[in-house]
Amino acid sequence: MKSSRKSAFFPRRRPASGLTLVEVVMATAISMVPISAILVLLVGGQRSWERGYNYANRQIEIEGQAAAAIFGRVGRKSDYDNCQIYDITKSRRDLICGETVEFRYWSNKRNSFIGRDPQSSPGSSGSPTEYARFYLEEGDDEAGVLKVDYGLYPQGSRQRAARSVTIAENVTSVEFRRTRFNSIGHGSVKMKLTLTDPDDGKTITITGAALMRN
Repeated sequence: MKSSRKSAFFPRRRPASGLTLVEVVMATAISMVPISAILVLLVGGQRSWERGYNYANRQIEIEGQAAAAIFGRVGRKSDYDNCQIYDITKSRRDLICGETVEFRYWSNKRNSFIGRDPQSSPGSSGSPTEYARFYLEEGDDEAGVLKVDYGLYPQGSRQRAARSVTIAENVTSVEFRRTRFNSIGHGSVKMKLTLTDPDDGKTITITGAALMRN
């Protein structure tokens, strides 16, 4: 009788519903794993993007790309017969390489097409009127500058000095090459430009091409 009365006044305790402290800690730790992984990926991606951005926008990269654009734009004004490579470093029957290239062209765009045929353009000599010479000027240290001289052709025909423009600094080397067929140049003139970053000493190579008219 005592036991039945005791149970009537004091019912058995039921286990509390919910999570224990240990389970909460474990659940929190497990949930932090994917969050940490996402944070690592975000941080790594940000750093990679910053490295790529800084590499693509450093000064030597900008100057090298600008020099390649100028080279291509000027070269398109010329043609196969009015391009000459100087300071030869390699010469074969099918290839010629050098450190200087000169494009001769016409100041009047109309003459660039019809001026080369005097019979179709009365009064025209057919000769180019201007030139642009690309070359490397060595500096005091190992790096030099890539320059282009603009002037009248033939040189000295009129009293006006050539204009020299620097289009890239920190240039280690430059090479101009052109394919040849039966020792006659044809196709495009290619430029290979190597620049050195003065801050970290790393080098980059920029290539450009000038596709001339035949």
